[in-house]
Amino acid sequence: MGKKWILTISLSAILAIVLLVVFQTKVLSGHAQQNGPVIQFENKTHDFGKIAEGEMAEHVFKFTNAGSDSLKISHVQASCGCTAALLSSTAIAPGESGEIKATFNSKGRVGKTRKTITVTSNSVVSPQTILTFLVEVEPADGKKTDTASQK
Repeated sequence: MGKKWILTISLSAILAIVLLVVFQTKVLSGHAQQNGPVIQFENKTHDFGKIAEGEMAEHVFKFTNAGSDSLKISHVQASCGCTAALLSSTAIAPGESGEIKATFNSKGRVGKTRKTITVTSNSVVSPQTILTFLVEVEPADGKKTDTASQK
């Protein structure tokens, strides 16, 4: 009888600990889903590969509001004048998606180039997100150059 009682107490204690851990994990994971807006991009980088000088390269960065409140995009800033960024909407409801269309003008930009777009929002997880694209611009006349990366 004494061994059964000790075994019952031990199993009850183990079960209580397991239930406590499971409960805390569920509570914490619920908080990980975040109260408030959360911006979540499908991809934050894009490689255009090689293009000829003078070509316009376009890419759409898609994102979702994975949070519980309305996501507000307050600012979208390209790193230079050769890059434009067009936002589909400044307010995104929870569960809804939006897009940022990035356009790169390669005129006068021969060589490997890395450009960024900074997205500022009210996201509780990442209020500032950096989108990056890479491109290698070849001279329009077809000649190879040994140009260092442009910034």
